[in-house]
Amino acid sequence: MLSSMMKNNSHRVDYLNFKAVGMNGSFGIYVRGCLQDGQPYSSEAKRCLFICLDYVRRSMEEEKLVAVYMDIFDLQNANNLAFQEMETDLRKGMFEKVLFADLEEIFKDSVLNDKLFDLAECVEGIEFIDVDGNVFEAKKIPLNQILGV
Repeated sequence: MLSSMMKNNSHRVDYLNFKAVGMNGSFGIYVRGCLQDGQPYSSEAKRCLFICLDYVRRSMEEEKLVAVYMDIFDLQNANNLAFQEMETDLRKGMFEKVLFADLEEIFKDSVLNDKLFDLAECVEGIEFIDVDGNVFEAKKIPLNQILGV
């Protein structure tokens, strides 16, 4: 995984627990980071990965971790190829939760922000969480509840 952190505009996806695919409570991790000039690897991505893995070890069921998605980008080109693969897997129903190191950082990227909102509207039961306890999920309210019928 470290070799992927050493190249700009690279991505990596590691599938870990195929038995957890589609299981209630299954989840994936998404991390990203920028490779700064002069850095041997993206310390930002490494820090986010370690924070997420520590959170999983302390607060979640490790055996329900389906995949880890990682994007390394530069400031001019943010391809987010791992994010796109994660989107595809979410739409297939491989897992229902995504853990981020910092949801706020993801929402600051307008492209990823739009994609998260689209996923929340299209994928039933999806939940986005971060290690600080922030949660973003779209609650679908039945029409008769809105109308009071």
